[in-house]
Amino acid sequence: MTDFGTRLKELRKERGLTQEQLAERLSVAFQTVSKWENGVSNPDFSLIAPLAEALQVSTDELLCADCRKQKQALEEEYRSIPQRNWRKRAEVLDRGLLEFPGDYRFCSLKADAYLYACSYDLDLREGEKELLLAECETLFGYALENPRPGKHGRMANLLSLVKTLMLREKKKEAIALAMKEEGDDRDQLLRLCLEGEELRRHNQEVVNEKLKALIQALSGCAEPLSFDLARRVIEAFYPEKTACYYEQLESLACKEYTVLLRKGEYDQAESAYERLCATTDLKMACFEERDDPFSPYPWFSHPAMDALMEDGSFYKRQNPYMMTAHMGRFSLPGGEELLKREKMQALQKEMEEKRRLWAKKHPESDPFYGEN
Repeated sequence: MTDFGTRLKELRKERGLTQEQLAERLSVAFQTVSKWENGVSNPDFSLIAPLAEALQVSTDELLCADCRKQKQALEEEYRSIPQRNWRKRAEVLDRGLLEFPGDYRFCSLKADAYLYACSYDLDLREGEKELLLAECETLFGYALENPRPGKHGRMANLLSLVKTLMLREKKKEAIALAMKEEGDDRDQLLRLCLEGEELRRHNQEVVNEKLKALIQALSGCAEPLSFDLARRVIEAFYPEKTACYYEQLESLACKEYTVLLRKGEYDQAESAYERLCATTDLKMACFEERDDPFSPYPWFSHPAMDALMEDGSFYKRQNPYMMTAHMGRFSLPGGEELLKREKMQALQKEMEEKRRLWAKKHPESDPFYGEN
């Protein structure tokens, strides 16, 4: 195996690429990449630049074994210097950037050194902090345009860039950058942007989304045991019996009612609808305790989640009885007999009347009541 083939294989594996993936980026057969790595042949000169770009290295590093050793030596020297001695660390990286202009790893490491100094105000001269942070923003931005998997990959640079923006008091920009991401990455970035009540509210929203996903997964199993387990999870998250607690139980009861209808278990479905009606009444009791049911709800759930839906916006859009009343009219082929039962008709009539009274008092919450 030639030196070039060895370097090519090492670089490909460092980037987490298979031979097939690298071949696809270069529009060649994967057997061709295999031949290069095994020293059977070498790439055409016209492919050197695209190959270096695909592997996120310079052409010099791709072709020269000494270049890789030299870069490794520089990085080892950098690592051997204590973090607090950030100026000496930066000098090593400056040497690296002189020898390897535009090397994203050296840019990222240099920005890391500056960010560490600014985060702890280490031996900074007057006016130097803002200059260093401005350079950090530029360097991390450049590194993000040249991503590389691993410790100093895209997410690591994103986290550092958000920290930099926050130190520069660019909170709106930091949040905007975080909001472009999804899932846990967005959560992790937002935690750097928020503090105090904003951070607490964000944490509560994340918990609530995970709770909803868990309940949906459990109720999606369509078995009595899973519905019982979902109810226990709700009780664990909402030890105080408040509106948010009953809202979750109400949603679960709707799913349970639908599942039992599909299975043709009409006696159990009738019991599920009865539970749904009772849950809706309990939820509404929480509203009736207040003069204005649409006013903010700082007590909306237990203290660990009391800011979750504090503006009550959901209830501004919808009559709280609408869903329960609708479910009382809902059936599936073969389930019409259930709706003819005396208890079902009585429950459905009661919910419709409560919906009508609520819509009369709060017409903005149910503008199409007359059509339903």
